[in-house]
Amino acid sequence: HKVEELEESNGALRKSEQEIQELREKISNGDCGSSNLITELENLRKRVLEMEGKDEEITKTENQCKELRKRLEEENVKSKDLRLEVEKFKKRM
Repeated sequence: HKVEELEESNGALRKSEQEIQELREKISNGDCGSSNLITELENLRKRVLEMEGKDEEITKTENQCKELRKRLEEENVKSKDLRLEVEKFKKRM
């Protein structure tokens, strides 16, 4: 689920970066000189920064999930070992 979110964010990030590049080209070619373009460019920059932040959050969350899964597996192994020990003691009694 998190991987899908990350892929979606990466796709949106690439699209925004492409839009920024297109706007830069228009501005440098003099095709558009309105302040609306500059405002739109700034808004796109903000979106890119927000998406990059979300990508970092998703990556951190995925890493935390991996670590928690690892710990849970270790605890499961310990629990099974303890159950076996308890069974051994019960049989001795």
